[in-house]
Amino acid sequence: MADPRLDVDSWFATAARNPGQAPTATASDPRRAADRAPATDPEVATDPLPVSNPLRAPTTSSHATAPAVASPTSAPTSPPPGAGYPAASPPSPRYQSQPQQSQPNQSQLQQGLPYQSQPYPTMPTPPPVLPASWEPGGRTMPVNSPQAASRLLAIEPPRSGELEPAGGFGGSHPLHPPPTTRASTADRRRPGENTRSVHLPPAATPQLSATGQIPYAVPIYRSPTSACSSATDYAPGVGPLGGDGSQSSDNPTVAALCSAVAALEGINLSYPACSQAFASGMAAISTIFWAFTRAGAHVVAPAGVYGGTYGFLRNVAANFGVHTDFVDMTDLRQVHAALRPGSTAILYAETLANSSVAVADLGNLARLAHQAGAMFAVDSTLAPPVICRPLEHGADLVLHSASKYFGGHSDVSGGVVTGRAELIRPLGRLRIDTGGSLAPDDAYTLRRGLETLPLRVRRQCATAQVLAAGLAMHPAISSVAYPGLTAHFGHELARRQFDAGPEGTRFGATVTVVPYGGAEAGATFAQRLRLAQMTASPAGTHTKVSHMASTTHRQFDPDALTQAGIDLGAVRFSVGLEDGEDLLADAMTALDSLGRR
Repeated sequence: MADPRLDVDSWFATAARNPGQAPTATASDPRRAADRAPATDPEVATDPLPVSNPLRAPTTSSHATAPAVASPTSAPTSPPPGAGYPAASPPSPRYQSQPQQSQPNQSQLQQGLPYQSQPYPTMPTPPPVLPASWEPGGRTMPVNSPQAASRLLAIEPPRSGELEPAGGFGGSHPLHPPPTTRASTADRRRPGENTRSVHLPPAATPQLSATGQIPYAVPIYRSPTSACSSATDYAPGVGPLGGDGSQSSDNPTVAALCSAVAALEGINLSYPACSQAFASGMAAISTIFWAFTRAGAHVVAPAGVYGGTYGFLRNVAANFGVHTDFVDMTDLRQVHAALRPGSTAILYAETLANSSVAVADLGNLARLAHQAGAMFAVDSTLAPPVICRPLEHGADLVLHSASKYFGGHSDVSGGVVTGRAELIRPLGRLRIDTGGSLAPDDAYTLRRGLETLPLRVRRQCATAQVLAAGLAMHPAISSVAYPGLTAHFGHELARRQFDAGPEGTRFGATVTVVPYGGAEAGATFAQRLRLAQMTASPAGTHTKVSHMASTTHRQFDPDALTQAGIDLGAVRFSVGLEDGEDLLADAMTALDSLGRR
């Protein structure tokens, strides 16, 4: 029987003619999401700094020319015919070729027509019912006026007009096949990401009064166990897990977090997504490897993987007979060569690399993994569900260190894994056996953080774009890695794979910069920042910075750092909620001081 992986060789034909470039999609590529043309925003425009900004480099400055930044109103350039990789999995209607969507013109706004930045199945959509709008002085304006519609678009991201049929979505592919039945528009309109985050699945809550009232917030159940009226009721609590991976003895507060994360990750899936919560991100990561590898198993992971994952695979899993190959995950040919059909148990990737901020081609990686008979697990910590949902691109499991963007305030620890029920059940059993359960108070804090996830991430991504473009102009900087810059090798892939809002495509909030001068210059630069705080754990309201070789990737020896493409002077910014101009001014001052002792 022919090797089923041989057809992959044709994928690299055009890539060989353009080495070092991420695959691009043609205009008819079903994976292309209608170019996601966003509304113009001055913070993400080609010129990253306004004319009045005192930080703007004068035309006579010795600073290098600013790198090209993705224009939020221009579509990516189409490659020559035949370029790019084939679709990684059967496309859904969301990604099938449809008439290009464009920015709403004045006529559309006056008619109250909804603005859609992404193509969905074509169907009639009635004008939205808008509340009365107002001006700063308190005067109301007609809801159908261009001013009112523009203000609505400014605060609410464009969303799909896709309607969910009454019978749900069938089909074997995780993404929705074309709907075959239509119910009323009012009953089936899908809410936007902000509404979904605020109105999460309700927790199991007892009524507290004869009037049927229930608590508005999710209660915190601190009891580690529940009383049972009989042995019949007691048995399921210590027996097999249910179909959703839960157990009757599981804490209700933790279960509420799991159902909320599953709802956000599984919004476009045809199967019900299930989640398991853990005490930390590393507890979630290690449980995946404990559950799905055995002695003699083989794992393929990114060369620049998160330091904690690297340490576990090299120092712990290796002691139990699990061998890992660390490869460049952006080189599909290298990944294909590393996979061993029948031996490779897991292909492990990061949506956004923790070090180089490289973008993983999730669809093609999923296809390579499945052709080799391996599971495809993705760490999407740096790209939460409002940026990317790997399960939609063929991943079997997606995990998050919930301590980062889910919690959002650097005050809680946790981890969550999401996928099909048959894959989540083994993780739930192992969590119980090894004691990696999440505390109820932490579960409450993490679930509450999900309600503001879209607001925080949208702001952080927009600020990261400003910071990256500004830092690249400084003569003391050797390189800046951020997918929002057109010079980044994963820029076009990110445009196709990541969500877009009115602020443009969300390229994440992680920026890696390399100053001239090596390790000493990098460490000094990080120490001289005043607003960004030095810490290894990203995300949160405060901007955080770390000299990677001495913090996040301290487990790497010099050879491993070189293989991972991590410069000894690399400094990673995890952008918070501060004003972009303030962060940029602070960074510029620190860079200017590098020549002084």
